[in-house]
Amino acid sequence: MDSLQKLPLNEITRWEIINRSKRESPERFSKSRFYKDKDFDTVDFEELFNSDTFTWRTRVGDYIVTISFEGPFSNLYQVVGSWSGKNRWKRIDLKTLTKCLSKALDEEDLYVDCTCDDFKYRFAFWATQAGMKYGTQQNRPPKVRNVKNNKGYVCKHTLSLLYGKRFVPAAAKAWLQYIQANPELAEEMIWG
Repeated sequence: MDSLQKLPLNEITRWEIINRSKRESPERFSKSRFYKDKDFDTVDFEELFNSDTFTWRTRVGDYIVTISFEGPFSNLYQVVGSWSGKNRWKRIDLKTLTKCLSKALDEEDLYVDCTCDDFKYRFAFWATQAGMKYGTQQNRPPKVRNVKNNKGYVCKHTLSLLYGKRFVPAAAKAWLQYIQANPELAEEMIWG
């Protein structure tokens, strides 16, 4: 995980990203509403159960946005950890998983990346400086675009995913399908 090294964050949460973008770049923020995620790469649910890290990759416009955060599994365990009985995994439903993901997305620090030039040349360095850059860190400051770091934290593609949280139900559905397809593994990972 060398190139995907995560650094400790300075409390950069979803709401801080959204509010800063609204304040510093209102035009970009308003454009972000028109972007919708189209498809997603598969989620590594074993990573989720083992390290409590949820990483979502999706196509937004012509680019791939990555959002990674910790905490969904901890949230799930708080809800279902005390359940007992045979086949207790069957009681886990879509609503529960959606709430667990949504809560972690709202409360935990985020790591983000986008393949668009705007993110690469305007935001990647500042995201690295803030400790919120997912993947390869950018150590060269911008010389032309966003030199003063006054355009918000992220590009409109990333902002569109964070603002509406439209990906959360699809992610929760994929998580539920994983649990249903791997009941023994889910039982072992959740309840040991």
